Amino acid sequence: MDRKKFSKLLPGILFGVFLTHLSGQSIERVYIVSRVFPVNCQVDSGVPSSQPKYPVLDSEEAFLGLVVEFEKDNKKFFISPWKKVIIGGKEIVTEAPEDFGLEQIKILWYKVEPVRGNKKTGFRYYSNEDWVEKDGILKKIWHWDKLNYKEFVWDSSNTWIIKADVIPVELDSHPFGTMRYKVEVKFNNQMISSPGAESVKKDGDIDAHRISVRGNTGNKIIDWAYSFFNLPFIWGSASRTGRPCEHQTEKYIGADCADFVVGIFRKAGYDMPYTGSQSLLHYANIIASPDSIDNKGFYIKNGARIKFDGNNNEAVIPGNIVLWSRHAAILAFDNGNKFLDQDDIVIHTLFHEPTFEKISNAYSGNFTIARFKFNDND
Repeated sequence: MDRKKFSKLLPGILFGVFLTHLSGQSIERVYIVSRVFPVNCQVDSGVPSSQPKYPVLDSEEAFLGLVVEFEKDNKKFFISPWKKVIIGGKEIVTEAPEDFGLEQIKILWYKVEPVRGNKKTGFRYYSNEDWVEKDGILKKIWHWDKLNYKEFVWDSSNTWIIKADVIPVELDSHPFGTMRYKVEVKFNNQMISSPGAESVKKDGDIDAHRISVRGNTGNKIIDWAYSFFNLPFIWGSASRTGRPCEHQTEKYIGADCADFVVGIFRKAGYDMPYTGSQSLLHYANIIASPDSIDNKGFYIKNGARIKFDGNNNEAVIPGNIVLWSRHAAILAFDNGNKFLDQDDIVIHTLFHEPTFEKISNAYSGNFTIARFKFNDND
């Protein structure tokens, strides 16, 4: 046989050898890893890993990849479309999937998103506080509310690599925010999947792979706020250990209004303790406290309209915090007139996953706009 004919037959020979090598073997585990690329430019961006990713909306895109773990003769080996992956902090060299035989494996991708509210209570949110009656008296108790998640088939095209999108199936639709993913593999009459909705821990965290898409406004506070969309409202959100890194907000599980604000600033790099909405002002300087509103909807202080100017730290600016008596939000966007009015937009969460809302509709009563002391000059 001449060399040219042999070279054409060689891939088939190797393919058959590899399938023989895997015959009778079972999949031990499957994993999801991901990496982030600039949009329309898949240049090398590091080794794909199982760590969460935070791509920037319209500027970066995350790709998910399947990793299949086999075991033979007490030796583990991994198959992936990427030559190297990092799983659990460990770098792993992988086999190429084209040698595995794509027609032999069935791949199903799922989105895993939180259910809006507790089925038991019927509320459209969660609460770590509850009331119980004892000796005819209602008493408030603290407990971990059970979070529920739901899986939705997302892609069934048998692909090893897929571009992530975080648009929810049942929650309000946004191209940014947080989504978790699961992958299911069928091979040799065996079905195995990565962790999904069933892996809920006590604090509501799950092991499903996470992508959290940030905003692209140029304001790092607002941009990090975008990444928390699609997460449920949890009254009394908390940390299992007391450490901020274990807080439900920081782990992208969910948050109440004040923890939502604190979590955003922490992700933006500021060292801020988790606290209640009524305590946030201890860490801030007041910029404006409107005392009235005129007939055109502008907020007034001492007879004058309040300036809204992103280039003037003496005015209210995007990223300031808005504080009512029992609520907190982040001032996001001016409607274009450079003065604070009823139609300017805040980002907040209140018995609902985070949303944009007119400041006049977000909460009732008087409010104060403040700037955290550590970012006065940012």
